[in-house]
Amino acid sequence: MSAPHEHEADEREALQGVTPSRTGWLVAIALALLGGPMATLVAWLGSMKSGGWSPWMLIVFGPALEEVLKSCLAAGVVDRRPRLFVDRDQILLAGAWSGVCFAAVEAMIYTNQSLEPAPVELVWYRWTVCVVLHAACSLMAAIGLAESWELARRGERGGPFAALPFLLAAIMLHGGYNAMCVLLSIRGYAM
Repeated sequence: MSAPHEHEADEREALQGVTPSRTGWLVAIALALLGGPMATLVAWLGSMKSGGWSPWMLIVFGPALEEVLKSCLAAGVVDRRPRLFVDRDQILLAGAWSGVCFAAVEAMIYTNQSLEPAPVELVWYRWTVCVVLHAACSLMAAIGLAESWELARRGERGGPFAALPFLLAAIMLHGGYNAMCVLLSIRGYAM
């Protein structure tokens, strides 16, 4: 008699063959377009707490929250409906572009805070450096989700844990970048 998870793997494999490739790409695009703005909204709402931003919020909690939020929709699909993806590139696209969409919304917020036009340097910085940072971090997390998806496709256990080191690396990169910005702002550089 086969183990229950082996039966689930056979069922997933059978369903995998009936999911058209275009469905996976449509799911990836939807996740990319929804993940970033949703994460921005939740992060923005979280920042409205009393007391403002502390260095701990900027360096530790903020990056962790943002990286988890940017990848949570794709993670939900990988965990609950892995058959909606047909190719690991779909997961990578959903992750990276979720980061780009997050950065775009964040850039619009930071560069349109007043009636005066934002300095050209700030606009350039927000639309280049910050977009690359968020896309890279989200892509790191997505690589972990793709590994998790591959394990689920083969019916192997431990899939969610495969994503964890990549998510932690994304959080550390984002936190390290924020730490550098905090240190530079203390030294008088505005970012």
